[in-house]
Amino acid sequence: MNNGNLYEMKILEQSKLTAVDLFCGAGIGAYGIKKSGYNILYGIDNDKYAVRTYNHNIGNHAVCDDIRNCRSIPECDLIIATPVCKPFSICGARRLTDDELYGDLLAETLRILFDTLPKALFFENVPGIVIGESLPIFNKFISDIENHGYRTYWKVVDSSLLGAPQARDRLYMVAIRDDIKYEFIPPKESSFNIKTQRDAFWDLRDKPNGYIKNHNTDKLSALYYSSFRSNFRQNRWDEPSASVMSSIQSALLYPEPYVGKFDYKVLHSMRENEDFPRRLSVREHLRLQTVGDEFYFDDDIPLQEQYNRCSGIPSIVAYKYGLAIADCLLGKTNKRDIILKRKTLF
Repeated sequence: MNNGNLYEMKILEQSKLTAVDLFCGAGIGAYGIKKSGYNILYGIDNDKYAVRTYNHNIGNHAVCDDIRNCRSIPECDLIIATPVCKPFSICGARRLTDDELYGDLLAETLRILFDTLPKALFFENVPGIVIGESLPIFNKFISDIENHGYRTYWKVVDSSLLGAPQARDRLYMVAIRDDIKYEFIPPKESSFNIKTQRDAFWDLRDKPNGYIKNHNTDKLSALYYSSFRSNFRQNRWDEPSASVMSSIQSALLYPEPYVGKFDYKVLHSMRENEDFPRRLSVREHLRLQTVGDEFYFDDDIPLQEQYNRCSGIPSIVAYKYGLAIADCLLGKTNKRDIILKRKTLF
């Protein structure tokens, strides 16, 4: 890989389409949306390190604030919404809309969407949002969107099928306003030529610390290890990685030496062995997220915060969805069946 060129994200000419980025994070997804030709007018996130990184790498238009305080956003063609997934994650307590910190974020997304009525919405969350007790909540969410003049399309997608070297299942939902008379065609998935960790960062294997921004290969302190299974995720060189998660405790293990699928308690006891695999560096995580090497965290941002902000929609996935939405909004696809209201893509 060379500066992200592996992922074929060519910078497209501005399509005159505009976007607003809710829950914008550090800009991992925005990197792909911007390259797909959108002019991003505004972003919002409540993490100061994320907003600082976003403004440095994407454009100086993100603000650090609670989404609940957001009362007006610029008129735009596309809203991107990636609300915190903890209420619906199968790895957590699954408090759903009763979650005290994040349970109202679907409602906040709807509030902003209905106040603005853009041509399209691009929404992402964990697959758990359509499992068990979460499914009626999600169905109500999309029904509300449809009742406000949109048609919806959704599917749980593995990012590796869209070109990322990472096996990351996420739900993607696109809503297109009813007055747009063209069909939305989702990005084409393919199980051929799957990208791997070797594709992503093999070229960095012999490079010293500091060779490239955010590439520190020193082992992380034992402080950041615990006995949770998610803390010991390792795939081979010729496999996609596991999902990049938003915590330093869950940083992925380097492909070598390969320790296999041992019991996580055994791995926990081995963690301080000299030959135990190191954690991936922040740069290696960013490579898995498919941002180019020109994207970086400032050195004075704490290492833990850098790892925490590596998560998000992989750039190549956001890029491909951005292109697909633009094709629909710009009339580059076939006119849709006027009777169609909802299309579930699985």
